[in-house]
Amino acid sequence: MEVNRPNAARTVSFAVLFTSLVVTAGMLSTLLVTALTRAEATEDAQVRHMLLIVAWVALVLLAGNMVLMLWGAARMLSRRYGWPEKRPPPTPHVDAWAESGRRFHVEDEEDQEDEEDDEDRPHSDGG
Repeated sequence: MEVNRPNAARTVSFAVLFTSLVVTAGMLSTLLVTALTRAEATEDAQVRHMLLIVAWVALVLLAGNMVLMLWGAARMLSRRYGWPEKRPPPTPHVDAWAESGRRFHVEDEEDQEDEEDDEDRPHSDGG
């Protein structure tokens, strides 16, 4: 009977990954909001342009972070509740010693030696 329990190392690594992605998403969101509010408040065109570039970079990184979070969550949920992993069917049990005995054929060397010795020896007629 197979017990359905999660792998502890996989669970810990997923928790660390997911936590770091959430923290990164929070930092990028804060950077995005800060850059947009500062860009709106400034009068200098060059500073506004640089803050908008920072905002766009933060937005792109935030989108990538969200994709990674969704992928990780989908992978975790599919492993926990979804499809079973594809494993090859188990091989049948084979007794290695019996199999080697079945495959190994020994020619009777003793019988061949006895026949050769009988041919070389002179035959006696019972006397």
